[in-house]
Amino acid sequence: MGGGFASVAVSGSSGGAERAGVLYRRSVVDESVWGKARGLDPALPPYPLVRHLLDAAAMALHLWDVYLAENQRVRIADGMGLAGEPDRPRALVGLCAGLHDIGKVSGFQFCSRPAALPG
Repeated sequence: MGGGFASVAVSGSSGGAERAGVLYRRSVVDESVWGKARGLDPALPPYPLVRHLLDAAAMALHLWDVYLAENQRVRIADGMGLAGEPDRPRALVGLCAGLHDIGKVSGFQFCSRPAALPG
């Protein structure tokens, strides 16, 4: 797969298209912001933040679905104040895991050598 993520390809001068009442715009995710560098092969570029965050969210959802017993999911939902709403606590856990390193988008990037490397 490689390259990165892209939205639905569209045509037309506006850069977007109307589908079922939703405007789609052509976009590519910026992978220049790094998420992980430590412990990786120094000959390779740092791992992009967007991929790191998606990995963390996917893993949290997998653990929720496969590792936790139903009574554990219920207790966590109760603790979140979301008793009786099975989908919301799962989504919130995935969101929190997916945003855990969002601060790396800030000036933090320039506190380390990988940010200074040419991309």
